Amino acid sequence: MEKEIWKDIPGYEGRYQASNLGRIKSLKRKVRGENPYTRKEFFRTVPERILRPGRFCKCGHVSVVLGHKTAGKPVHQLVAFTFLGPRPEGLDILHINGNPLDNRVENLMYGTRTENILDVYFQGKAWRKLTIYDVVEIRKVSDDTLVGSAPEMLKHLIELRGIGVVDVKALFGASAVMDTQNIDLVIRLEDWDRDKEYDRLGLEENYTEYMGNKVVCYNIPIRPGRNVAVICESAAVNHRQKKMGYNAAQELYSRVQNSFARKREEDPF
Repeated sequence: MEKEIWKDIPGYEGRYQASNLGRIKSLKRKVRGENPYTRKEFFRTVPERILRPGRFCKCGHVSVVLGHKTAGKPVHQLVAFTFLGPRPEGLDILHINGNPLDNRVENLMYGTRTENILDVYFQGKAWRKLTIYDVVEIRKVSDDTLVGSAPEMLKHLIELRGIGVVDVKALFGASAVMDTQNIDLVIRLEDWDRDKEYDRLGLEENYTEYMGNKVVCYNIPIRPGRNVAVICESAAVNHRQKKMGYNAAQELYSRVQNSFARKREEDPF
């Protein structure tokens, strides 16, 4: 049987410890309290106890509460921080065997977000944060140009529900893929809200910002039955037309103004 080793959790020394087996415990100590009626301060002894984790998120991770009226802390993060050291910038904590409830230190490692996504898919599960084709690396090449590309490990791969991961280039040829692409349009999909007023003309552009660069952004409501692929393609083609000098909304506005002008000329009174 593996020996359980306990260490103080950095930042919680003398109060909470994590074990190499993935458990968290509260240490015996005195804590300050206040009588709600007399407002007098007192101290009481808190016994040592193993904390019972609760569900942290839909991915299956569990958390514990360290301190009164504080948010839950994911157990795997506490164990990794205690035994593996601070998480390097840009890396995730991976469960080697894919089980989010197995928080033994030997089952944890630091890895890239790409490795995390691939691990989940190789285990036959669904990534709840991003899918393979959502991962985009963005580089700023000038004051007004952003370039997007897929991570090298995921290049030309997409995930099709019910089929799995496929190689688009191998299936459809080099003309079906691009290694890089300038980013000049962002489409945000959101659930349809009947009480929200959406843009119906498109006379004014909305923008979002990446790395200090402003990019045109469309917020498109969706609901069951809408063909999202066709809608997104229409938005992209319409944006291209605007860049080429033709704006359908401006054309409609001009037609309406011309119609009003003709009516005033025909009937000045």
